[in-house]
Amino acid sequence: MTGGPRSAFCLDEEARVWVMLHSGSRGVGNAIGSFFIELAKQDMRKWHINLPDENLAYFPEGGHFGRKKPLHRLSGGPPPLENEGRIGFEGGIMITIDGSEGEGGGQVVRNALALSLVTGRPFRIANIRGGRDKPGLMRQHLTAVEAACAIGNAECDGVAIGSSDITFRPGAVRGGDYRFAVGTAGSTGLVLQTILMPLLTAAEPSRLVLEGGTHNMMAPPFEFIARAFLPVLNRMGPRVEARLIRPGFFPRGGGRIEVDIAPAPLTPIECLERGERLDVAATAVVAGLPFEIAQRELAAARKLLDWPKTRSPRASCRRSSAPATC
Repeated sequence: MTGGPRSAFCLDEEARVWVMLHSGSRGVGNAIGSFFIELAKQDMRKWHINLPDENLAYFPEGGHFGRKKPLHRLSGGPPPLENEGRIGFEGGIMITIDGSEGEGGGQVVRNALALSLVTGRPFRIANIRGGRDKPGLMRQHLTAVEAACAIGNAECDGVAIGSSDITFRPGAVRGGDYRFAVGTAGSTGLVLQTILMPLLTAAEPSRLVLEGGTHNMMAPPFEFIARAFLPVLNRMGPRVEARLIRPGFFPRGGGRIEVDIAPAPLTPIECLERGERLDVAATAVVAGLPFEIAQRELAAARKLLDWPKTRSPRASCRRSSAPATC
């Protein structure tokens, strides 16, 4: 231990530096203490920890400083990717991710944003979409980042079309009314995928308006979200309802979905048996194309899926008010 008459410094077994301020430094000590108490209060709110007195706030594991490993590495900022491995490092304030790992696509960005908002852990991701022919942020990914910043009071550096490196620092997630427009036919479902789970942790309900593509080749279509994913999620506690206001197809986009979110803690469910098939149906939707195309699509579906001839599945065609695709 070392120091002067008004302060003392010591190094513990885990190489952490501790500072003790004596009574003669109460002004400085009060300022430092108030600063960190406020950070701890933010962690209490983010993790929904209720205390009899908010001034008893502390740093939980996974919060601003609630970690078992030393923080002395913070002084130099996040180290280069090659020195920290492909996934990042444990115990530091900043997680570093190599965006070219795995499938090397936009899902790495979306998952990182969602997990950061839920856990409060900031991250830096480099080599964004490094596994794609056109790496870097595209318009849909950019909208996902902007949406994450909006709902989570977050800060993000490097947000631009084509950017291959961003640094994201989350804040507290807040429910409310939000509108996000991709501006292209980029998937509204993937933007929803980024912000839905964080909004389930908010204290307030939310209403989302998302505009862009609703039926994309490389993304879950609206019907999957509304009829398959959300019913299972709703069985776990929250109440989420999605409505298709207007379909949006490539390349024009122009679709619109609305989502109402009533947050609640997630509870486990068991889905061990598939159950009996209740119905077979297909719908073909076209915009700006001859109606015969929809009919041919249904005929191809009947043949490909080998629907039983003894039972005629329901099939329907309809025109969409979405912008024309040709």
